[in-house]
Amino acid sequence: MAAPIPKDDSSKEKLLNLLSKLEEELRWCAQHPNDVSDFEMQQLKEAIDELDTKCKTLGGQFYSDFKKFRKDFDYAADHPNEINSGDFQKFEDMLQELFRDLK
Repeated sequence: MAAPIPKDDSSKEKLLNLLSKLEEELRWCAQHPNDVSDFEMQQLKEAIDELDTKCKTLGGQFYSDFKKFRKDFDYAADHPNEINSGDFQKFEDMLQELFRDLK
């Protein structure tokens, strides 16, 4: 009989999958910054809001880095006219830091 997967590993795996999907979206935004609509920004913001609870359970440096990412992204989503072409790349880089924190 196979040993059950510890709950921590399962939730961490789900979190990694959600972060990977978010990374894909941000990569697209970084490659097509002029095509990103306000609606898409709000959808990304909602996805990040949903991640907050999952990230909070891990705590530590990971959650500190996530809060910084969220704060910066929320500001950009609320002020779409102030987004620079490199901002999406910055968000993608911040996500890479979150991946490193999870390892």
